[in-house]
Parts: sequence; structure tokens; C-alpha cells
Amino acid sequence: MAGSTARVLVVDDTPDVRLLLRIALSTDDRFDVVGEAANGAEAIDQARDLKPDIVVLDRQMPVLDGVQALPLIRQVCPDAVILLFTAHADEAVQQLALSAGADRVWSKLEVPLPDMADELAGALLDRLDREGDRLALRLGPLPSSAARVWIRNTTAIVTAVRDHPAETGLDLPDRVYDLFLQYLAAWLAVAEAQDEFYWAAGADPESARLLIEAWAAIDALPDETIAALGCAWSPPEGEPFFHALTGAVMDALARHESTQDLVESLRGQWGQPVENERNA
Repeated sequence: MAGSTARVLVVDDTPDVRLLLRIALSTDDRFDVVGEAANGAEAIDQARDLKPDIVVLDRQMPVLDGVQALPLIRQVCPDAVILLFTAHADEAVQQLALSAGADRVWSKLEVPLPDMADELAGALLDRLDREGDRLALRLGPLPSSAARVWIRNTTAIVTAVRDHPAETGLDLPDRVYDLFLQYLAAWLAVAEAQDEFYWAAGADPESARLLIEAWAAIDALPDETIAALGCAWSPPEGEPFFHALTGAVMDALARHESTQDLVESLRGQWGQPVENERNA
């Protein structure tokens, strides 16, 4: 951050909200609103050009919403503090946004505009305190064509496994399935928006462990079980995405001391890509 002033990018599809945020921050010498955007695609371009210290990002927007734009903003502006500002900050939204690269998720109903400057300052301090505590994953850039094939196929598999627990023998919590499907929907939106796919994620190590172990359990299901569900493992066109994803996951787990044991347990399953390996 240059000097003692943090450069802020405000992103919201409502002009009045952008104006109110600008007014709320303009009276505080700690912040300088250097740009505005009305949707996620504009936010990515502005972040690339302006390199802000802070991005205040609305969730519900046209073109790309806030969660879809998050990893691409993180790609072009990796050191920015990103805050998702939403009317509905339930647990599922918070988990998905934080895992997509947000530093905080705020409810528009819970953070009055007069308090915004102090909240932003707190978020900057939190970033410094938390650095190194989260599991960090970066995936891509990769061809979006491969991502689309794998994501659509895996969405069908996860949905079928969720709906037929007796046939699979898996008893995973509903929240795990919900989070899987939210990730896949967000990934598909990113893959459909541009030719290259990129995703930057940060997560609490224990939450990541729960999700990755569940994903590994689904991926380990026998071929005949998947076929009985009316599904098939990803065709060859999706394999580059699968191998890049598992490689990125393994690298992220290996870099964090608390999850290095999980790397060892998954090495036989995801250790090295194998020609014609079946995958989700």
C-alpha cells in the first residue's frame, strides 16, 4: 500500500450504492476510492488497471456476479483485500466466497455505511494477522473448454451420488454436497465467461480436509457403481482439468503443515496422472 492511504475499488451494479460507499470513505484520510465498476467483468478490468489495495465487491450483479469474479480479480490483483458485500450472507455464501478468495463477507444489513471505513481498516489488519493460516490453492490458467467438460460431468456424478446413498454406500453430510455443487456452479460460470479458467481459493485447513476427503471418497467409487447411477467418468476432453485440479490440491495440502498427512493418504489416488486414468 502506497504511504498510509489504501486505494479502494468499489463494485456494485446500483449507482446509488456506489455513490454512498464513495461518500462514506471519502471523509476518511486512510482511504482513496480510485475506481468504480458496475459488474464483475468491469471489476476485473479495473482491478487489472488500478491495482487497488481493497476491493469492495457486491455479490448479485449482471455479467459476472461477485463470487464468479472473485478468483479472476485475485488473479490480476493478488495482494488486494477483497470484501464481498451482500444482502444475504448465509453460511453457504460465506464459505463459498471465502474459499474463492474473499477476505471477508459482509451483510449490507449488518455493516452500516458510517462504519465502513473502520470495517475496511479491520480487514486490512486481519489479513496481516491471518497470513499463513489458510490453505491457499491456485488453479490455472487452463483451457476453459476442458473445465466445462469436467465440471458438467462431475456435477452429474455428485448429484447422482447425493441422491442414491444406498447404492454408493457413502453417507456424506448434506452441507458437503451443497458446497460441492456450489463450487461446481461457480466454476462453470467462470469457465463459460472466458477462454481461460483461473481460480484462487483460500480455506480453513480443517474445512478443506472435510471437503477433499469427501471428494476423494466419491472419486474412489468403482466404475460399476458410477455406471449403475447412469453416469460415467469424465471423457478425455476433461482430463487436463482433472489432473490440474488434483495437482493443485496436492500442492496446497503439501504446503500447509496441518494437512501434510492428507497428502500421504491421497498420494496413491492422485499422486501422478496416469494415461487413461478414470476420473470424476
